[in-house]
Amino acid sequence: MILDSLRLTNIRSHKDTSIQFSEGITLFSGDIGSGKSTVLMGIEFALFGLGSIKAESLLATKESLGEVVLKFHIGDVTYEVGRTLKRDRNKISQDNKGSYLRVNGDLEPLTASELKARMLGVLGLNEPSSANSKSRVYRYAIFTPQDEMKAILWDAKKRLETIRKIFRIEDYDTARSNVEILRRIIRESLIRFGERFENLEGLRSDLSDAVQGRQDLAGIIKKNAGVEQNLAGQERDAEGEIGRYEARLQERNNLRAQHAKTAAEIEGERRVRQGHEGRIDENRIRVESIREELDAAGGAAAAGVKPTAKSMEQLNEDIGRFTELRARIIEARSGIESLQRQAEALRAKLSGRTDAGALRDELDAHKAELGPAEENLGALRRKHDEINAAKIRAEAEASRLRKGIAGLQKLGARCSLCGHELTREHLARQEEERQNLLGQAESEIEKLEETKGGLDATIKAADARVYELRSAIDSLSGVLLPDAAEYGRLSADTERLQAELKGLDAENMVPGEPGFEAAGLTPVEYLSALKDALAKYDAAERRAADMRDEAARLEAADRQSLEEIAKSRERSHTLESDLGKISARLDAYAGDDEAASAVRRRLDDIRESLRRVRNELATGRANLANEKARMERLESEIGDAERWQRRHRTYTEYMNWLVDFFVPTVSRIEKDVLVSLRQSFNESYRKWYAKLVDDPTKDSVINEEFEPAVHQDGYDQKLEYLSGGEKASVALSYRLALNFVMRRETRSLESNLLILDEPTDGFSRDQLSNVRDLLDGLQSRQIILVSHDEELRSRMDHVFYVRKSSGITSVSDKPVL
Repeated sequence: MILDSLRLTNIRSHKDTSIQFSEGITLFSGDIGSGKSTVLMGIEFALFGLGSIKAESLLATKESLGEVVLKFHIGDVTYEVGRTLKRDRNKISQDNKGSYLRVNGDLEPLTASELKARMLGVLGLNEPSSANSKSRVYRYAIFTPQDEMKAILWDAKKRLETIRKIFRIEDYDTARSNVEILRRIIRESLIRFGERFENLEGLRSDLSDAVQGRQDLAGIIKKNAGVEQNLAGQERDAEGEIGRYEARLQERNNLRAQHAKTAAEIEGERRVRQGHEGRIDENRIRVESIREELDAAGGAAAAGVKPTAKSMEQLNEDIGRFTELRARIIEARSGIESLQRQAEALRAKLSGRTDAGALRDELDAHKAELGPAEENLGALRRKHDEINAAKIRAEAEASRLRKGIAGLQKLGARCSLCGHELTREHLARQEEERQNLLGQAESEIEKLEETKGGLDATIKAADARVYELRSAIDSLSGVLLPDAAEYGRLSADTERLQAELKGLDAENMVPGEPGFEAAGLTPVEYLSALKDALAKYDAAERRAADMRDEAARLEAADRQSLEEIAKSRERSHTLESDLGKISARLDAYAGDDEAASAVRRRLDDIRESLRRVRNELATGRANLANEKARMERLESEIGDAERWQRRHRTYTEYMNWLVDFFVPTVSRIEKDVLVSLRQSFNESYRKWYAKLVDDPTKDSVINEEFEPAVHQDGYDQKLEYLSGGEKASVALSYRLALNFVMRRETRSLESNLLILDEPTDGFSRDQLSNVRDLLDGLQSRQIILVSHDEELRSRMDHVFYVRKSSGITSVSDKPVL
């Protein structure tokens, strides 16, 4: 991983800071508290999120939004990662909407936790992906605050956990822990398995008892089955006798029902006669009333003259016709007003441009211009793409030449491919040729960039004209032309309705009837009044006719009632004769109730005995089924117990293999790996320590616990008794050895980056003078230092000056004069 740029917005004291990184050794120099360490915190926040960092310590005070954007590349793949902090009601948290990752320009919107998991995969870090987990590998292999590195040197458990995680050998300890968990699970399983077959012999004894019990029950069931068959025969005989008595009783009940029915019918005939006699009396009174009313009216229907010769149907037709005519007149007037309002609104909307022909000519002119304009824009964009492609090829060539030059600088005295000796003159000539080619490529890139910039302006103007033409065409074809056509249609419809209304007004006249005057009425009102007068005349006529018809109908009903009374008396005589015959037949069934009751009592005794026998049979059969089920259950339990017994033997073999073979083998492998790793780590550590501490009486090594031990004149010195500069030397040597060995021993971390925060705190001037040689020995493509030691500035490839003024930090590559 090589860092390319970093942007901090409202992050602590950085209001708006942009930093462009380069390869080599870069120093961030400034006073204590100027904001140097915030740059490193911003890099870590962009890659992994907050972790153990508190959001309140990152977002600038009183700011509602903060952002970090980091760009880097690994090989030929470029990455841009962004994170956002948001203040909401005095609570600060990461905003998932502002988290993203771009890979070669392709955007991947991700939540804060998803982004961390994605970055761990990109960098190849063996880290937990939870949002709040603290980084170990990155914190100690790439970037470690000096105080944190000193702390790990005094914490043996933390130190060994970190070493195991960085070099991915924690799996051995995990394997042993997992074996212990597995052993506990197996032990618990063995206890459960033992419980499952501990009663195996008892189950086998119970099965033998169940076989004997089943045989005894089968004999009892056979005996009770014979008794049941005999009682069932007696039950059938008694049921037959009961059936015969029930048939006779049913016949008696039928006769009783007929007797009650006949008596009811006689009573009914009596009520029928009473009803007819009552209606005859009522009708006689009503007929006398009608005759008196007709005599009083003198036989006349009504006084006056019929108001019209037309029938009621003709009047209804006339009313309907004039009502429809009136509705058409109202509809026409309303339609004219609506059309006039719509036309006036369209005229205002079109600003008076109601001529559809003129608008259509304007549309055709825009369409004719649009085609050439689009072709010109397409040609400009194709040319832009060609220039951009040429620029990309030139940048790729420049990158290839830079890598070639860097490769030449790393070559030794022999070619890495053929093994031939290389002279300094040959290497210098090769480097000069590539430098010339690189200059040509960079010049070509500048020319292409300049041409591309001019073309961008031309494309922007052409694109604006095409957009203007398309907008005008859309407005004309989609709005103005349809509105103008609609205005013409509305005007034509208005003229048509006005002509139609004139004809309707002429039709809306009705001639009056002689002798029926009604001034000031509309045609519909006049015809309705005429209809009411005709209805009154017809009602009087109908009333007289109805009264005469009613009197004739009542007299006819009286004659019919007299005939029905005579018929009812004849039916009553017949029914009374039938009732006497039924009473005589009922006497033949006396004594049947007592005989039937005796047979029923005998049947109940038989059924009770049969119930007891059948209950005993059901109980015996249920017990037999239970014994069978018990035998099957016992056989199944014996089979299960035997299977658990076999599993117990198998798990015991597993336990023995884990304890006797697997755990010792894992421990032996881990010990060999740690010994090899410690030797490599010790060599690197001693080399860095010797460069920092130029004292032949002192030596420092890494012991078996990966703890640095300092010796002077053959005596061990405790770390806590060392001076500040000596502690810083030990911590920095340990830090550099960790980074160097990690990059050499593992391929999981795709990084040539090293970040050091105040690594020289407490160093002497002589030690500071050795820092450049020390860092060059790491062979890291990119090293970033944060320090307030001014001695380091002249020894760095790049220097950024960090200053704070009025609470706001600025970062510049120019020193203050």
